[in-house]
Amino acid sequence: MRILLVSLTLNSHGASLALLRIADLLARDGHAISLLAIEGTHGDLRAAYEARNIPIITGVRQGAFDLAICNTVASAPAVCAIAGGCPVIWWLREAGIGARALERYPAWQEAFAAAARIVVQSRFARDRIYQRWLEPLPHGRVVVLPNGIEMPRASPPPPRALPHRVIGVGPAGPVKRTGDLIAAAVVLGRDDLEVVIVGDAKRLSEEEQAIVAASPQRFRLTGRVPREEAFGWIAASDVLAMTSASEAQSNVLAEGALGATALCASNLPVIAEFGWRHEETCLIHPVGAVERLAANIARLLDEPGLAERLQTAAAENARRHYSLETFHDRLSGLIDAFA
Repeated sequence: MRILLVSLTLNSHGASLALLRIADLLARDGHAISLLAIEGTHGDLRAAYEARNIPIITGVRQGAFDLAICNTVASAPAVCAIAGGCPVIWWLREAGIGARALERYPAWQEAFAAAARIVVQSRFARDRIYQRWLEPLPHGRVVVLPNGIEMPRASPPPPRALPHRVIGVGPAGPVKRTGDLIAAAVVLGRDDLEVVIVGDAKRLSEEEQAIVAASPQRFRLTGRVPREEAFGWIAASDVLAMTSASEAQSNVLAEGALGATALCASNLPVIAEFGWRHEETCLIHPVGAVERLAANIARLLDEPGLAERLQTAAAENARRHYSLETFHDRLSGLIDAFA
């Protein structure tokens, strides 16, 4: 089939990397893939698509494609524009921020009627986040399809500056809340702990930026890095702290588990759906509860038996819930329905 993938940008982030993974799987199945980037054809993923000989186009000609996959809530206008020429699968990757965007831009809600299939990554997203828009749709139009994880080859990071390393992954701000990890490190006050934050740190508060600047030996901000480099940092850390206030699936927990890193996680309802449970596969704290997060980090650093037990269980859980083979099989079935 001639399949068009539609992405908001070619910048590297969770949703765009998931779409690139879909491109690889569809190409492996023999489909002809093209990419439309809504906000322009420049970004750090451009080279990845070019290396795969996937054309990057700037417009869609009527009848040129048999199927389109539009990535993220923000692609709603493209869903409506393309649906007249071919069936469209609309992949909703956002959690609460997606619902808020739909409320802010009511015209985007027309995409629910235009899309031939709507994919969400969890039952929580279907039954809670997007329920008001999905519930009226005909049976079979909505598909719950969690991401599968393909582990990259780790790019080794620089050696540790201190005996222990804890890592947070994701952009600073009210969603990923990576600044909570900086605050937890202050609460701990340990001089044996290096804190690494991978992702765009521009939205750290002035107070958080001052803390980092005052202790460069304890805090390292990498900025946005390739996925292989990010996984290298994860695999070389003692603890990964997922501090988010909202997640659609939280793939970073699986990456941490498969990287043999012990896990702390905020108590989002969706994570239980994927097997993340307190003192079984990770240690959990309420969102924004910095002192509890600090205590959980300390336990994992100071109780190696606990950290090893949780990490072993977490790795088994990640392989069970984030299987790339299962994802590929279900993706192929989804696509074949339009053949």
